[in-house]
Amino acid sequence: MSSMDFMTATTDTGEDNMPRIKIGIEGADELVDGGIPAGNTVLLAGPAGSGKTMFALEFLYRGALNGEKGFYLSLEERESAVLRTCKQFGWNMEELMSQDMIRIIKYDPYKYENIFDILASNVREMGAKRVVIDSISAMNLYLRDVREIRKCLMDIQDLIFEHQAVALLTSEIPSDNLRKLSRFDVEEFVCDGIILLYYILAQTEYVRVIIIRKMRRTNHSSKVHPIKITPNGMVIYPHEEVFVTIE
Repeated sequence: MSSMDFMTATTDTGEDNMPRIKIGIEGADELVDGGIPAGNTVLLAGPAGSGKTMFALEFLYRGALNGEKGFYLSLEERESAVLRTCKQFGWNMEELMSQDMIRIIKYDPYKYENIFDILASNVREMGAKRVVIDSISAMNLYLRDVREIRKCLMDIQDLIFEHQAVALLTSEIPSDNLRKLSRFDVEEFVCDGIILLYYILAQTEYVRVIIIRKMRRTNHSSKVHPIKITPNGMVIYPHEEVFVTIE
């Protein structure tokens, strides 16, 4: 076992004039200098139960409330299950879907071309600025060759950059190896950013934390910050730190 100690929305240009898309979750944008640079594809990784799907859905919901359209491509859960998660926090996704501000599609692909085609057609048709694929770990059911995985991710990255959107690609970290960032060991090298979520023991209690491991084209926090789950969604504490052990 080894340990690591860490010290502690709408499109915007910020003071540096770089187009950014605000995450919209309370406290999150302070970790990435005001928002994720437009065009970035971000790996959102963590073990089961760490809050990846919730984070991704709130990212879409907060954006839609500010006029930015979002597309959610589920490779695992059905639309009804996704909407149940939203209802727990009072997010009226059905109304936003009726206005075509958000689309949620459950899809069972057979090869990476299918994944990309359905993604590209919806992003282009609705002009989505926020995109979620939940989860890319499910691709191992359809794609066996690492070269296919890399090709698919690079095609997605090109699409997101072309439309100056932001994409979150969720990935499950195995609970027996929390230092592993992805299923295929290639996603973290292709993606522009890495956001890690953990539900982990800190001293005498389990806590939820967030780490910005990488984010191209912007400054970002390198510390471990606590997360609280509230009845209205997530709250991230950008001015607080947690000391944790990653095994």
